[in-house]
Amino acid sequence: MWRNTGPDQVMLGPSYSVRSKTQSTEKQVGPGGFYYSVGDANGPSKASVCRAVHRVTAAVNRRLFQATIRWPNPVGTLANRFHHYANMPCVAGAVDGMLIEILSPTEYEDQYVDRHGTHSINAMFVCGPNLRFYVASVRWPGAVNDARVLRNSVLRRRFENGWRPFDRAIILGDSAYPLSDWLMPPIARPINDNERRYNRAHRKTRRLIEVRVKSPLFACEIIKACAVLHNLRLPDEDSAVEDDEDNDNVLHMSGFGLEMEAEDGGANGGQL
Repeated sequence: MWRNTGPDQVMLGPSYSVRSKTQSTEKQVGPGGFYYSVGDANGPSKASVCRAVHRVTAAVNRRLFQATIRWPNPVGTLANRFHHYANMPCVAGAVDGMLIEILSPTEYEDQYVDRHGTHSINAMFVCGPNLRFYVASVRWPGAVNDARVLRNSVLRRRFENGWRPFDRAIILGDSAYPLSDWLMPPIARPINDNERRYNRAHRKTRRLIEVRVKSPLFACEIIKACAVLHNLRLPDEDSAVEDDEDNDNVLHMSGFGLEMEAEDGGANGGQL
């Protein structure tokens, strides 16, 4: 990954190489390390590691985000792979929100208090059958609910205007999202076998997204960069993935953050 960020993007001095800065950043955002522990492990000072994390994160998002967080081009067997997983037709992705905990911000603190009483960013992701991220919207504080995040997203605007990664494509979401011609939540009160079968297939398919998903602005940049690194470490689109157990929907982070938004997707090179 360090080669892709570009040496001109992360220069901090000749004694601290691009490779070292990138490795320091991976140690910071990977296990959620603190700057002082990362610095101790790699030699440079806490201040140098702090600057490296900021610059490498910015370089990753600037150079890799739009090219990495997107629907595959061409989409190929995407719908067939979703259908093989749980017999749901025409599925292009599964959407969910994720509360990512941050430290208490110094401004607009109340807007970041989520339903659990903690400070967080509400990030929205869409992923595919191999757990690759196709959309990452990272700009809303934790007090904002999932439906509002989607309602104000580029994803919704593109789909409402008729764009699809392939013909008749739909996205699966949980009960927090409204029903539309392109977004399918579960049936709230199934009354027959067909509706119950639909809910079972919906639940199994949507689990793909559930198993993944002091300055809030830099927390947003860190989240985006982590989504990029996640995709870069995955195998090709056609690789199979095992059925994981359900995980908690809250990811705890100890990193700090710096900039806003991010959504992409496009079957023919287009971007959301």
